[in-house]
Amino acid sequence: MKLLSSLLRKFVQNGTLRVYAPDGTLHEFSGRDKQPTVTLRIHDKSILTGIFLSPDIKAAEAYMDGKLTFEEGSGLIDFLNFYLLNKGGLRSHPLQKYLKKLRKKLKRFHQNNPRANSEKNVAHHYDLSTRMYKLFLDKDLQYTCAYYNDPETETLEQAQMNKKRHVVAKLKIEDGMSVAELGCGWGGFALYLAQIADVKVTSVNISKEQIAHARERAKALGVEDRVDFKLMDYRDLTGQFDRVVSIGMMEHVGVGHYHEFLGQFKALMKPDGAGFIHSIGRMSSPGATNPFIRKYIFPGGHIPSFSEFIGEFEKQRFWLTDCEVLRKHYHYTLMEWRQRFLENWDEAAEIYDERFCRMWEFYLTGTALGFLHARNMVFHLTFAKQIGTLPMTRDYIAAETERLRLKEQEIGIAL
Repeated sequence: MKLLSSLLRKFVQNGTLRVYAPDGTLHEFSGRDKQPTVTLRIHDKSILTGIFLSPDIKAAEAYMDGKLTFEEGSGLIDFLNFYLLNKGGLRSHPLQKYLKKLRKKLKRFHQNNPRANSEKNVAHHYDLSTRMYKLFLDKDLQYTCAYYNDPETETLEQAQMNKKRHVVAKLKIEDGMSVAELGCGWGGFALYLAQIADVKVTSVNISKEQIAHARERAKALGVEDRVDFKLMDYRDLTGQFDRVVSIGMMEHVGVGHYHEFLGQFKALMKPDGAGFIHSIGRMSSPGATNPFIRKYIFPGGHIPSFSEFIGEFEKQRFWLTDCEVLRKHYHYTLMEWRQRFLENWDEAAEIYDERFCRMWEFYLTGTALGFLHARNMVFHLTFAKQIGTLPMTRDYIAAETERLRLKEQEIGIAL
């Protein structure tokens, strides 16, 4: 416990952390303020050195394995709040400083996503059972940040509908247009488009599970003639489209592949076409992916800072017509997913096991708090090849939003 105690003394700058060691002894670490207080118990002495060396991942694994538990009214959410409150103290430890620098140096290696790696990384997360995702997502299976006008009164379903409507409004999608979607998930956005407008949508994805589900939904809705779901790497799509959209895929591209990614937008957009990107981002200078997220949740993933891709954006000579930063929207989205997952824990454990459930709880809770207390946000970029493709002011977005609301009511999909 001696090594770990040396780290925890640096770590705790605010509040009190009470740790019961494997031999039953209590160790207490306090900062300037005594509150909040979190109490945990470590059950296995073999994990102590691992937590000292790599707390970001080894503490998570200890929780997943049941070797780290919480007591005296504390829970995982309290612990992760405490971690974010004291993260600066952890980073001040010489070993943790060195490891942070090392992760940054290795990030291009970790995010090397040629086709073979991309397929493997996507399968790791998105080819999990659709039944499991249905336990916590909305009915449309939107697995990206929702758009809340009022998180106190709106349901997750309404906020996800807001998001789809908001994207379509920004792109000013009209009847007769062709739309390419790079990374389609379970098909919810493409299916919304096919219902709301007389358009042709081509959506690509390399998740076999998601594409199969999307095709089934298109058939059930009777829009197979308007939507073509292709099991295909986004880099292999060809053709010319009026609009090119990517919602929640840029995070999986990898920092070394932004030229490829944005170059594909340019290749697919008609001369008078427009593009749109919705991605998680960080409001600070570039960093590296959290080791737990990289190993267990999104291998090959990276949350970009603007400085990491804006140069490539400029090289493509796009007109950036609109940029919007969503700050707390993903916090509310993830907290709702977390609550629904916890309510359906037993069924998730039936599909997988208790360890998986604790891993998923750690993921949803940690990321939800990251969008409230850390540096994460979501950004929307709308852009075009030509200066006059989209209206000069943002007023058109409100007008398009109202038109789409009325259309939703007319066709019976309003929430």
